[in-house]
Amino acid sequence: MVIFDTNILIELYRGNTAVKEDAQRITSNSFYVSSITVAEFMVGAKNKDDFKRIEKDLSKYIRLPTSTLYVE
Repeated sequence: MVIFDTNILIELYRGNTAVKEDAQRITSNSFYVSSITVAEFMVGAKNKDDFKRIEKDLSKYIRLPTSTLYVE
């Protein structure tokens, strides 16, 4: 199981070759993003077309929902 956080996905989108090469070396078959990461990316969309492209790109990852459980 590999979970990509926002900072990793941003670097992949920017074309950071070092991050891309590291990601390609991962042997896992399951890649995840949290629903928070998805939301952060969607907020960064510049327009509807960008929003749709981001949504399509993120669809290849399994989304982990946030929990409503919290500790005081």
